[in-house]
Amino acid sequence: MFFVAALILLLGLAYYWGKLSRSQSAQWFAKDIPGPQSYPLIGSTHLFLGSDERTFGVVNELFRKYGRMFKLSLGTKTVLCLSDPELIQQALTTSSCQDKAFFYRFLELDYGLISSRYTDWKLYRKLLNPAFNQRILVSFISIFNRCSETMVARMAKEEDREQPFDVLHYTAQCTLEMVCASSLKSDITDDPQARDVCGGIEKMCSIMSSRLFNVLLYSDLLFTMTQRYREMQKLRAKLERVVNDILYGRREEIAKQRHAQPEDEEQYRKPMVFLDQLLHMQRAGQELEMQEIESHLYTIIGAGSETTANQVAFILLMLAMHTEVQDRVYEEIVSIYGAGSPELTHETISAQTYLERVIKETMRLFPVAPLIGRETMETVRLGDVIVPAGVTLLINILTLHRNKELWGERADVFDPDRFDPGQYDARTQHPFSYIPFGGGPRNCIGYRYGMYAMKIIVTQMLCKYRLSTPLTPSDSLGLSFAVTLKVGTGHRIWIKRRA
Repeated sequence: MFFVAALILLLGLAYYWGKLSRSQSAQWFAKDIPGPQSYPLIGSTHLFLGSDERTFGVVNELFRKYGRMFKLSLGTKTVLCLSDPELIQQALTTSSCQDKAFFYRFLELDYGLISSRYTDWKLYRKLLNPAFNQRILVSFISIFNRCSETMVARMAKEEDREQPFDVLHYTAQCTLEMVCASSLKSDITDDPQARDVCGGIEKMCSIMSSRLFNVLLYSDLLFTMTQRYREMQKLRAKLERVVNDILYGRREEIAKQRHAQPEDEEQYRKPMVFLDQLLHMQRAGQELEMQEIESHLYTIIGAGSETTANQVAFILLMLAMHTEVQDRVYEEIVSIYGAGSPELTHETISAQTYLERVIKETMRLFPVAPLIGRETMETVRLGDVIVPAGVTLLINILTLHRNKELWGERADVFDPDRFDPGQYDARTQHPFSYIPFGGGPRNCIGYRYGMYAMKIIVTQMLCKYRLSTPLTPSDSLGLSFAVTLKVGTGHRIWIKRRA
């Protein structure tokens, strides 16, 4: 038994050393690029030992220390880290860098818009764009409003409590209900399985992101031997139970509708919500495989609910910290809707320009997807460096958004007036100095969806409650990376009903 185990270990080391040798010869291009100390086999991963908070802090410090471009060795991989907006623009817009980085496969969503190969992504994006057009998004306003009102009603039990609560628990359930009711045509309000899914998505993201800076877990074989893998499979099974009910139920409905009344060409080409678009989508005359459709559903649920929930939680925390900003947002709400329950429309939401500045400033300081990655598909020039195919590019949006050379000495200060049209001139600001939804062709398909949802949730919250928090702007929030941006302190607030 010992002999077999030793043989497996030796074969694994031999395979790993072979990959290392090939990697070193292929990545000679980076020999003159600065970076932290690297060692054989492990690279620079010794720097990332410790908690998630410490690891993310080290990553941010490296980006601040080395600036424009540096290399980071993660086991056999040399990662090129970019901080300069000009280099970031090149990386995100050139066709040679449109494949996602290796760590996106940890999401196990091979066919989703976030992690699919560029060749597949082009087809998916083209066919799914109509599901996010303006007319469909406007039709979602009533759904977003209903889900937001339900969330606010659930919060009543938190009124005037001595202990603050983490508002993310409420925004997560709200945004999941929004996604299912709008893009998936399914009402899951108060479904106990759906409530479990909210926490499950967050835990799955944490497990997936933990593999990025642990080279031992790059191996799928080794990962399957861990407790994290077993936990993730249990969480995924819960998500599948919710998703499969929605998917197969809607597919059966569409089949019955087709049987009762066959679709003509004009009806087929009408814009449809996300799930219907997927179920009608064809490649070379064939419908998509169910595995592809499931990947897209997991992607829209994760991206549409997890990201929006976290971003709204940060917005509400900033408003609770900065009461003068909260007062201005509330005054704007009253000036547009009056003192009663708001009647939200596309026009009134668009008129909430100060709230939009607050959202933009929150996304600047706390971008919900702080780290994004690309992989070169062929040799490409980035600045003065010729980068071969197969190299991972890592972009830190959080440090980009807090760069004092780009945003001034007050770059770390929360100031919504930074985005006042009288102060903010997009023509003088580099277009890739602010990329909360990513940039280039593979930017977020749902950015307008997200803005609608965020504005409506915040409006309903402030109509009913005044927010406060024990946290202050000078407190460390314990930021960490778990696919999305997390806080160790929680998004802790108090709520008090308005008179």
